[in-house]
Amino acid sequence: GQMAAECAVAIGAERVYAVDLNDERRNKAAEFGAIPTHPHESVARVREDTNGVGADAVVDAVGVEATIKTATKAAKFGASIGILGIVQPGTPVPLFYAQNKNLTLSSGICSIVDNWADLVSLVQAGKICAAGTFTHHYDLADGEAAYKLFDQQADGVMKIFLTPA
Repeated sequence: GQMAAECAVAIGAERVYAVDLNDERRNKAAEFGAIPTHPHESVARVREDTNGVGADAVVDAVGVEATIKTATKAAKFGASIGILGIVQPGTPVPLFYAQNKNLTLSSGICSIVDNWADLVSLVQAGKICAAGTFTHHYDLADGEAAYKLFDQQADGVMKIFLTPA
């Protein structure tokens, strides 16, 4: 989600909202120009800032029912929603609302091969820095502890880099 927001800012999106429950993640997003927004305020904030129209495009980087619903509510009529979060089997997707707003939904997992050149160009041009994305480093043998830390969202964790032994 952070990288999607940073890339949107880098390529010139007029406004980018970084929606997260975690204060530290919202503050990090503000550092690169995103508008930090708590999930409970996000739809109202987007509607207020767009005079009731909604967002042109929304990225859901979580992939749970609540975040997908929020994405459909924040999107304007005819908008696009990209679902990047790992959607679990059985997760309801609000197709009724998506269809009524004529939304285009797309989903997938980032293809490094397809996106590498564009991302490297943005980093080389200084448009995205990605510094601080990996906040913690663990040996692969300590993967269980790393996943627990990430699950708890403790100690300012964003992403964890696991190094093979």
